[in-house]
Amino acid sequence: MVDVKTEEVVQKRQLKQCWFGLAVHPDGKTAWVATGAEDTIRVFDVGDNLTEGKPIALPAKTFPAGLAVDRAGKNLYVVGNTSNSLLVIDLQTGKEKFRVPVGTHPYNVVLSADEKTAYVSNWGAASVAVVDLITEKLRQTITTQEHPNELLVHADGRLFVANGNRNTVSVIDTAKGEVAEHIDVGLTANAPPGSTPNALCLSSDGKTLYVANADNNVLAVLDVSKKGETVSRGFIPTGWYPTAVALSHDGKKLIVANGKGAVSKPNAALVRPSELPSWRANHPGYGINLLEGTLSVIDTPDEKTLARYSLEAHRNSPYGKAPPEGLKAPFPLGADCPIKYVIYVIKENRTYDQVFGDMKEGNGDPHYCLFPEEVTPNHHALARQFVLLDNTYHDAEVSMDGHHWVTGAYATDYVEKIWPALYGGRSTRGTDGDTANASSPYIWHLCQKAGLPWRSYGETTGMDAKMRPTEKPVARPSTEKDPVKVEPKKDVDPLDRNVHSTYDAWKMGDLKAIELWKADFAEYEKRGRLPRLQVVSLPGDHTHGTSPKANTPRAMVAENDLALGKLVETVSKSQFWKETAIFVIEDDTQDGPDHVDFHRSVALVISPYTKRNHVDSTMYSTSGMLRTMELLLGLPPMTQYDAAATPMWASFTATPDLSPYVARPARIKLDEKNTLASFGAERSLAMDFSDYDNAPMAELNEILWKSTKGSGSPVPPRRVAAFVRVKEAAKK
Repeated sequence: MVDVKTEEVVQKRQLKQCWFGLAVHPDGKTAWVATGAEDTIRVFDVGDNLTEGKPIALPAKTFPAGLAVDRAGKNLYVVGNTSNSLLVIDLQTGKEKFRVPVGTHPYNVVLSADEKTAYVSNWGAASVAVVDLITEKLRQTITTQEHPNELLVHADGRLFVANGNRNTVSVIDTAKGEVAEHIDVGLTANAPPGSTPNALCLSSDGKTLYVANADNNVLAVLDVSKKGETVSRGFIPTGWYPTAVALSHDGKKLIVANGKGAVSKPNAALVRPSELPSWRANHPGYGINLLEGTLSVIDTPDEKTLARYSLEAHRNSPYGKAPPEGLKAPFPLGADCPIKYVIYVIKENRTYDQVFGDMKEGNGDPHYCLFPEEVTPNHHALARQFVLLDNTYHDAEVSMDGHHWVTGAYATDYVEKIWPALYGGRSTRGTDGDTANASSPYIWHLCQKAGLPWRSYGETTGMDAKMRPTEKPVARPSTEKDPVKVEPKKDVDPLDRNVHSTYDAWKMGDLKAIELWKADFAEYEKRGRLPRLQVVSLPGDHTHGTSPKANTPRAMVAENDLALGKLVETVSKSQFWKETAIFVIEDDTQDGPDHVDFHRSVALVISPYTKRNHVDSTMYSTSGMLRTMELLLGLPPMTQYDAAATPMWASFTATPDLSPYVARPARIKLDEKNTLASFGAERSLAMDFSDYDNAPMAELNEILWKSTKGSGSPVPPRRVAAFVRVKEAAKK
């Protein structure tokens, strides 16, 4: 509870579980809070203190989200995000009066002026459900654009709908029941997706609409005084990932909730074994708990101030700016580009220092190195023989958003709002794969549209289990049925199909997976053709912790290392080598130790056109790696993130070196097993390794550290760095 006049927090109540969904009685004396996975509505008396009343119990798997209360304070309208329904609760009895099925993963609800109609945004269905509260039935479903979230009803009958997967707000004429206008609220007109509008606020006179763009970190300010003639007035910079906006009663202050706060923070010391198992939800050192939300209070700007704010908002955004000076491709792009084929290897969860911390050539710290050259001889040899990238960072925090970032340069508002509770141990809910996906294309979709052959080995969009291959792999997995149910034409060679291959490297092991990949590659060699893009999943470096009878962490990482070495050797000795570039990245760094920043990733670029024996300390991101691949293949960007990212041209040269790579043999036993005496064995047994990243990341990191460094070795604190462009700072 915040006093808007003094701008101070006057009351705070700790809730184990809360999500989107907050409503206040018209008299201001009662507040209702949706609890997500707890399937309850918490009730608070709002006075000098926040006093909790009896909660309202909801049916299991409702996952309450948006809430609304009528003016009389008699009925509470509850969106069931996983029950796909609108529930109407009698506030006198706390019982459900009726419910109406709406659409997929509904998010929010608002009432019409006469309170006879409820509007519900169908987050997963690109539509708004119109519910007749008199007949208690669904009256109509109106198509909007993808991921509609926040809703706002204007006094003149317009319904504003923020579309999270687009840079738009849809304006619905409620009298006609149709969309009358789509407003582009991005910082730049016609920009690719990446603004993520997800909150709305209207001035008391109904003339100005404020839209929170989560991924641009701004409020868009719109003049909506005339129907069908919306005019953009400018932008106001906010904190990190704004998720809610309101006006003070006098209209003089804007209040913005920033979902991820202002800046990242250094980590406290990690958990001690005695604190388990409850530490994940409460420990200050756990990465999830470092994302503390903030509340910004901003004086409503006049025209002159808004103009200054707008300039600042554009300066803050990298999209639309020219790349840094001197960073140009050293060879032609387009039809004359000497690199025709891209192989993209996606691994699991290692920071730079965890693997390369022992390399004196780069900015590493051996104290943080868990898997040095003795364990990863191929990673080290590749980094030395080609390019050592010691300043490349991941855009993601965890695997749930990481797989979207490394294949689509974006994570949707759905993913961003689901993963914190799940990884924080406050929810057992997973993501719905289809709803989690972006509306913008993924890298293979770009190839498909451009007519470029592609093949993905074990990597799909989304992290939901139902999107992962479950079939038993066979000798030639590439001939299996496409998971998206697209049957091949009988006259099409299986190797010419664009398909997500059904092999699962996590279950079979990286070396077996690479042998299956090599079988396909050998066939491509015989036929003299190769997909322009191959995406290869090698997840074994995630490890199984110290689960007894499972391979030890260093054995699994060593197997992963050898598999990568074999892939590179195979390509470098083939007819395709002279026209190929291999890119290697982690799906995320999963909160691992690194002396610079926990986002710093293991990354490699391997090609005849890669500079040899070179250290490239240019600051790159995963989106920048994707942008490099797009430019090599002649593809457009997918989102604002890869469009704005720095390509990795400083790692390339115009003069190719065709000498092949020879894989280094493993230096340790690849069948080395954990035992019951291994540090963290019992805790590892309790973890879910049926799929990678079901295990708690920070706890697993502690086990990896102490099983490698010794049980008495303290885990280093999580480190986060803040970066400033020196040239721009100097100008100021």
